[in-house]
Amino acid sequence: MDYEVTIIGGGIVGCAVANVFSQKYETILLEKNHDIGLETSSRSGEVIHTGINYLDHPLKGQCSLEGNKLMYELCEKHNIPHRKWGKLILAQKGEEEVMESLYKKGVDAGIELKILDKTDVHKLEPEVTATGAIWSPNTGIIDSRELIKFYQGTSNANFVMNTKPFAINKIKNGYEMLVQVKNEIEMTKITTNFIINAAGLNSDKVAQLCGVNDPNYEIYYCKGNYFSIGGGKNKIISHLIYPMPGPVSQGFHVKLELDHSMKIGPDTRYIERDELNYDVDENVIPDIFKFTQNYLKFIELKNISAAGYSGVRPKLQKKGEPSRDWIIREESDRGLEGLVNYIGIDSPGITGAMIAARYGFNLIKTITI
Repeated sequence: MDYEVTIIGGGIVGCAVANVFSQKYETILLEKNHDIGLETSSRSGEVIHTGINYLDHPLKGQCSLEGNKLMYELCEKHNIPHRKWGKLILAQKGEEEVMESLYKKGVDAGIELKILDKTDVHKLEPEVTATGAIWSPNTGIIDSRELIKFYQGTSNANFVMNTKPFAINKIKNGYEMLVQVKNEIEMTKITTNFIINAAGLNSDKVAQLCGVNDPNYEIYYCKGNYFSIGGGKNKIISHLIYPMPGPVSQGFHVKLELDHSMKIGPDTRYIERDELNYDVDENVIPDIFKFTQNYLKFIELKNISAAGYSGVRPKLQKKGEPSRDWIIREESDRGLEGLVNYIGIDSPGITGAMIAARYGFNLIKTITI
């Protein structure tokens, strides 16, 4: 075999997987873009999550609970830019019961949280409107690009850019792949014992190339825009601000960047694959403004601009459906021993990537090929 492990996809998950797997196996990572982390990973909220909003999903919950502590340890030890802003999950009138339930669920899971009343909220954020809140002190922001580079830089894997697979076939003791380097006519054959599919937005298509045609693996593209807040209003808030989560989405939230600049988003708009683009949609601004008037009345419509960014999330649920857990699965029962699929890795992917990588490693470490 040319390689023991071949990873498809160089986002945050693929790079974390490369970091973990290459400690034991001869590993190559194939990325279709000219650099790592150019899609979902670097176009996210970059939040270091505690896991409070993901406890109904075992993989998301486990990866964020364990990942939260790990993120801060890595950042401190390796000087990865980050900031522990803390998060307020705000309640409006009528949401007190939801707040109490979410708080209890989080505390029972071991998350450090505190219930705040209206007076407590006002002390922390005088310009925020709420009847109460859950205070999450261990929520923060990380420079996702620097984290991805750290995973790459501390890996022993061979990273190959501008390359993607066109055919994958099961052979004895592994797989044969035909890959093409951008702008080259000839394809290259690679043989490998293991394949790790971490292709993000295209993970369902790569799974199909490998022989997995499971409708539960279908990815739906969900675009979200982040909008910048100007007019001197960005310095008024000192913490991340979230609404109480609903059954389908957490909704808009306030993101403070490492430099204290302020953004609000993301919205949720499902798009077709052939509609993929990263233009910021100004038509969402009225919805953003409506959100601010519930919680941040000091923001005026003129303070909101499209000078932000957008990203596209790989969702396993269709529009309007409740969120689904990640799929991290070794496919031996389909006759595809040594194939691990990472499907639908959306938030909290930044926080949980390394834990997810270790989870996948444990799925194959006992396989002998």
